[in-house]
Amino acid sequence: MISQSFRFEGFVEAIQGKNDFDIIYMAEQEALHAWRSTHRSKELPENLMNKSKAYQEKLIGLIGFLRHGFCAKSVCGSDVELFQRIREDARSTHTIH
Repeated sequence: MISQSFRFEGFVEAIQGKNDFDIIYMAEQEALHAWRSTHRSKELPENLMNKSKAYQEKLIGLIGFLRHGFCAKSVCGSDVELFQRIREDARSTHTIH
């Protein structure tokens, strides 16, 4: 798991220089690991459960944005701007010349 503390910023740092497909794959794996960590541990504090759920939702939002180009209504404006920057970086890093 990239971010043991469910920090989306840590995930963003890890995907720098990756293309869309790699980012989608990594986000899917990260969301799955976050989900598993909350469902396998019955003694996980509630604040970590909430952080994990928010982290999963943000990762799923990023996946949807990279796949379809738009976000669900539940995604806030600052996340959309961040997702746009991630997509632009991924596409500018891996253009075919």
